[in-house]
Amino acid sequence: MRSLWSRFDSGRAYPGRVGREAKCAGFENPREKSLHRFKSCTLRFMDKNLVLIGGAIVFDGKEGKPRFFIIRQPEGDGWEIPKVLVRKGESSVRAVLRLMGEKGGMSTRVLEEATRTGGVTKISGKSSPQRCIYYLMLLRSSSKEVIGFEDYLWADYSVAIKKLSLKKERTSIKRAKKIVRLYQKERQRRMKLNYPDLEY
Repeated sequence: MRSLWSRFDSGRAYPGRVGREAKCAGFENPREKSLHRFKSCTLRFMDKNLVLIGGAIVFDGKEGKPRFFIIRQPEGDGWEIPKVLVRKGESSVRAVLRLMGEKGGMSTRVLEEATRTGGVTKISGKSSPQRCIYYLMLLRSSSKEVIGFEDYLWADYSVAIKKLSLKKERTSIKRAKKIVRLYQKERQRRMKLNYPDLEY
């Protein structure tokens, strides 16, 4: 039986919840391209007027207890998960990687789709279907300055879930925490297996 870590590595930790969108996302590990096989095929048959949004649930687990990155927009009074409008011809995975690279100054890795939500939005007075896909993303490295977000916070899960104003985003980060826990447990198991002489 394959380990959970290898399933994460190949994008099969949660079959059916992710698709082929990562095929052109520029992942270093070629096996991660399989992360989005299902979803891309699904999106092909969606309404051409669909407004697609990517949500970036970025966590930093370097200090043991994971911290999540949340922001507050200048015109808003609540905290939220960073989101970006997916451009025409762009995948939602590429969009969230671009968002955190350009605005957050971060190098990140998409681990898993956390949740997706649907709804309706208005553009020029016309209603259009909207879909938001939230991805759990691992912080790999970052610059000292976050230039694209005026107000941001690295928060423990207990703080982040209280600050988030939208119920769907509280649900998303709750789901993300469960995936993080599995990810960290499997990572520690592999470390013990590969380096048995180290103290943990």
